[in-house]
Amino acid sequence: MKKKKTLWNGVSVLIIALLVITAFVRGNAQFVLTVLAFATWSVWAIVKFLKPYVETKLEAQEARRIRDYYEAEEARIANVTETGDTGIVLLRHVNHRITSHLRTAYPDATWEWCVENPETLVAKGGTGRIKVYGVADFSHADVTVNTNAEISCEMLKIVPMGEARSEDSLEEETEPVPQNPINPQVWYEQKGRVVLENIISDLNSRGHSSLSITETGEVVINQDEKVIKQATLEAMPDKVYW
Repeated sequence: MKKKKTLWNGVSVLIIALLVITAFVRGNAQFVLTVLAFATWSVWAIVKFLKPYVETKLEAQEARRIRDYYEAEEARIANVTETGDTGIVLLRHVNHRITSHLRTAYPDATWEWCVENPETLVAKGGTGRIKVYGVADFSHADVTVNTNAEISCEMLKIVPMGEARSEDSLEEETEPVPQNPINPQVWYEQKGRVVLENIISDLNSRGHSSLSITETGEVVINQDEKVIKQATLEAMPDKVYW
């Protein structure tokens, strides 16, 4: 109702302007002023009525575009399992665990997967190879993920055949080095911890309060003045690396 009243007032002004021009102006000036009056009224009508209509349409389109975007995003999140994003999230969790595992021994370690589709390995379990950086004496590691969500790493050093031959020649010219050059902390995290925790739990449950580990990796206890072997730790690091 208000728009109709405004439009009628505008038309009334135009009619009055035309009557004034017709009554008081003659000749070419009358034609020019008439055209100018119509042009002025047309510009006013467009600005007054058409511009708000166009702006309203544009705002409605923008609002619909934003609504469609958020609806699509909500649908994507709701169907995260179907789109496969769960595998990516799970892989990132495992990546963080591998990084923490490596940095217990090598604080500056970084790494990358050497296998395609590590998401499948993480979801189904298995062993995959990674390339490590910032890790002295090692270039790769085999990461095993079992069905119990446990992770273990076997550190590896892989070099080209030519470099391996050069290293063999150098070793022949130098003094022999101890075997099994492994960081004791890495060995403990990978192999020693589980065995020792099981042995300690068992001995503690049977009243024992101490045990000993020999240089060869044998876990022994003293009982009735006898040394009794309980287990042997595999791949025990040589004493020089303790």
